[in-house]
Amino acid sequence: MQIWIVEDEPLAASRLARLLTPLGHTVRTFPDAETTRAEAARTLPDVVLLDIELPGESGLALARWFDTLPQPPAVVMVTAYPEHALAAFAAHAVDYLVKPVRAEALARALQAAARPRRPQAAAASDEPIWTFSLGRQRVQVPQSAIRYLSAEAKTVWAETTLGRLAAEGSLTQWAEQLGDTFVRLHRAYLVNRVWLAAWVPDASEGGGIVALRDGTTLPVSRRHAAAVRALFQQKSQA
Repeated sequence: MQIWIVEDEPLAASRLARLLTPLGHTVRTFPDAETTRAEAARTLPDVVLLDIELPGESGLALARWFDTLPQPPAVVMVTAYPEHALAAFAAHAVDYLVKPVRAEALARALQAAARPRRPQAAAASDEPIWTFSLGRQRVQVPQSAIRYLSAEAKTVWAETTLGRLAAEGSLTQWAEQLGDTFVRLHRAYLVNRVWLAAWVPDASEGGGIVALRDGTTLPVSRRHAAAVRALFQQKSQA
């Protein structure tokens, strides 16, 4: 892929470039929005790794401008400030990376960049879009961006690639809506099957632990252990 890094800190830009080099992508770097716009008038990349804090025009403003183009590149926001996740999502960023960026997180972001980038494109590919809340704001999230849902103190939370969002209804209701694309681990956890990476049974307790692709670990209760075990057996035979 053609990847642009828009980053005003040379060390941060160099680190991102070093992470991308072994993957075989073509990489260019730009220090600000002005020079990026000038080059975008001639050609566009497949992916932009875009810092939020830039001299002059902000990265968020540049992301919104990219989004107005007929065929916008996939934008991955890169920042030291995780509280900007909602604004990044509103600008149709496909992922949100917090500095220092890890190679595993960057690889996942590039996978997301290869998928349809607009909600309507996701709908055309039959990927469901789900609505959650962040404070008083409503946020639409493609199903593949939901890692898992959890129930805490009568509230259901959706853990997504762009942060934790509130979900209306009960975990049981969500399990019914999401169907077999998600698996129940525990009375408090419902996980997206595509995020499952490993299963470690606990012989003494009868349950176990699952690890997700991002390194998160979640408990599996005795009641749901058989279904989880069978799921991983199917994955190993596939």
